[in-house]
Amino acid sequence: QQLNPTNQIVELAPGGLQSYTNTVFSDDHPHAVIFDCTADETIGEHHVDWLKAGINVVTANNTALSGPMPIRDAIKQIEHTKKAKYLREVTVGGGLPVISTLRNLLNSGDQIRRIDGILSVTMSYLMHRIAPPLGLGECSEFDEADGLGAHRGDEDRTLQETDRKTSEPCSFSEAVKEAIALGLTEEDPIHDLSNEYTARCLIVLARELGLDDDLNIKNIQCASESLISEMPHEVEHYDSAVEAYLDAKMKKRVADACAN
Repeated sequence: QQLNPTNQIVELAPGGLQSYTNTVFSDDHPHAVIFDCTADETIGEHHVDWLKAGINVVTANNTALSGPMPIRDAIKQIEHTKKAKYLREVTVGGGLPVISTLRNLLNSGDQIRRIDGILSVTMSYLMHRIAPPLGLGECSEFDEADGLGAHRGDEDRTLQETDRKTSEPCSFSEAVKEAIALGLTEEDPIHDLSNEYTARCLIVLARELGLDDDLNIKNIQCASESLISEMPHEVEHYDSAVEAYLDAKMKKRVADACAN
């Protein structure tokens, strides 16, 4: 069961998010830091308040950087004053140094012509599971034999069982369940399936390149083909109707791809 991070902060700090700045900041400890490891838009809206108060923010939450333009601009202005640091490396690409590499290239005078990549680990996992690449089973057996199982680390039995099954294709809905169990998806998988998460990553990258003035989540989604864009009604949450629709749709796609 996934917890609501906003409610957790309300419980931790009397007065909730509105008073969280005063709870964290103190003249006795001028180098206060907040780590935001959520994907919560409500929390993202408070990043500006924290930065204005002189609190450094380290964030994996990209909702502020991809949110309304006033919030994006406010973050940029505060960064220019050097009043507080806003570290956002993991807002795109997880642990990969995408943003720092991008900045190093720009600072050295290089021009960025194109960025290619898989920005959603959820979508990557789902596509992998419904149509695993050939030879995957042999690779897993080699890793097991060569590393004596050490590559599994401290994974629990559930994850080990999942790993052993990944060489066999499954239905799309089963893949979604696995992704949720592995903690890969957003709180509601519909944010991944609708391309919302990918759109947010693109806006963060565009911001680094100074190209985000006309970008927002909706126009990126409209310009791309999401898995649910052809559903007969607007989808707000991942439910049984979405599950059945995507199972049938992706089963046909895989069959058509195999036939070609």
